[in-house]
Amino acid sequence: MASRSISRRWSSSESSGRVTAASLAAAHGRGIPVSTRLGDETGPSPAGPVRGREIREALRTPPGTDDARTRVLARWVGIGLVSLGDYHDAHAFLCQALDLATASGNIRAVIATELNLGDAYRYAGEAETADVLYRKALDTARSRHPELVDFALQHFGKHLMEQGDLVPARAHLREAWRLRIAKGDTGLIESTQAALDRVELLIGQAATGTAAPATGDAEATQWSKRWTS
Repeated sequence: MASRSISRRWSSSESSGRVTAASLAAAHGRGIPVSTRLGDETGPSPAGPVRGREIREALRTPPGTDDARTRVLARWVGIGLVSLGDYHDAHAFLCQALDLATASGNIRAVIATELNLGDAYRYAGEAETADVLYRKALDTARSRHPELVDFALQHFGKHLMEQGDLVPARAHLREAWRLRIAKGDTGLIESTQAALDRVELLIGQAATGTAAPATGDAEATQWSKRWTS
């Protein structure tokens, strides 16, 4: 199973890949921007800094007694580490969250975490692994949780765009846009519209032979992260 092999690859030698109360507290001490909506399994990006009170309350649960709480915390810390560019540690947290989601049979959480882990690999420059995770998440969303299909399409579409696969990227983003219009969520619609505008610009430049403006890797990554949701 792909997620298992990926998880084993990134297990932390320090703690055998297990997320502990100590490691979560240490991550919080580094100022990781983790969403305050700790129970949200659909939003793929952090909304802002986690409140110290909330994370302290979550960490009061003895390790091993509440896997669901550990999974959610591990996922959001992993997302925060991706935002900070600490991809190796992000892999460890997100793989732990994915293992716990898989073991519990929480398919929604599996899909959401695969998208986050795909982002971690994508930003680390490991496009092939990211591709596997995005495809798996999209296939599972289509068959099991159609309400998450727009998220999977958005992540995968942007990945394809960054790889230069512009026509399939546009198709994925257009489908995501239609689904989000139906949902009526303005923020999500704007996110997908921005990505669509970008891919249409790149397709137009390719058709006319116009060179795209040079942008640094850091700038491109910041744009990509901003419109991931």
